[in-house]
Amino acid sequence: MRKNEGNGGFSLIETVAGFSLMILAVFGFLTLTGAEGKRFAWETQIRDCFRQARQMALSGEGEASGKSLRLRFTLESSGPRDEVSETFEIYQASVPWEEGEVSVEFYRHE
Repeated sequence: MRKNEGNGGFSLIETVAGFSLMILAVFGFLTLTGAEGKRFAWETQIRDCFRQARQMALSGEGEASGKSLRLRFTLESSGPRDEVSETFEIYQASVPWEEGEVSVEFYRHE
């Protein structure tokens, strides 16, 4: 009869393998958490830039893009057709960002 038959412990190899798997799982979790933190910071920065550009557009700041939008409205009735034409100049409000520029287009009625 052997002495160690009643012991139900883990061998050294099983213990090392278990700790290795736990370390890999923790490392993977920390890597994902760090990547999510960077992505969250990036999203926050771009959201703030869009908010600034939107505020600029609402207050009428920005530069003319040289383009315009022309809308023509036609009222159809039994009589002669009535047409109304409206022109809107396209402007652009831009905010510098570390990876380029964030811009919002808006229209002004001329």
